[in-house]
Amino acid sequence: MDIKNIVMEDLKKVIDESILDTTVNNLHFSYGDGAYEPGTYIYEKNDVYHYVGVGDRGGVDDEIKTSNIEDILYKIYSTITFNEATKFAMVNREKNRDWRRILFKKQLELLRCIGEIYYQKRKEEIATILLTSPYKDNI
Repeated sequence: MDIKNIVMEDLKKVIDESILDTTVNNLHFSYGDGAYEPGTYIYEKNDVYHYVGVGDRGGVDDEIKTSNIEDILYKIYSTITFNEATKFAMVNREKNRDWRRILFKKQLELLRCIGEIYYQKRKEEIATILLTSPYKDNI
């Protein structure tokens, strides 16, 4: 299964094609040799999908290995939609309202366009976040 084509087609549903390349420019759909440049590496090897996030100093910050491609796709989509929703929320902040209201709403909207399964998973994660860190308006 060609992960790159799946990701690019799904992202075209929510990101304008004119900025799509810059949005995904740190995604590398190939295996690294251990001397990683910063970015995200997504690849399949021996029927196992890998997601490797490499930080500015070359160390691995985040790594997922799974036989379920949906786990990898969710990680990709949740990261990209979070970044896009953050930009949107920062521009559209409302005085005396927790900016995460706009952030979470926009991210869920983007994820729903990509797929209901991603929307539902993130919705559950947000509910868990809000249990321990509820919205703080009027501060």
